[in-house]
Amino acid sequence: MKIGVLGTGRAAHALAGKWTTVGHQIVLGSRDPA
Repeated sequence: MKIGVLGTGRAAHALAGKWTTVGHQIVLGSRDPA
């Protein structure tokens, strides 16, 4: 499954890490390009 997460904080990174271990494709996004 492809999942997009708005935000790049600790919670987003924790969720993305768990979801990638079970085979999902994750994209993180934020308002600030830096």
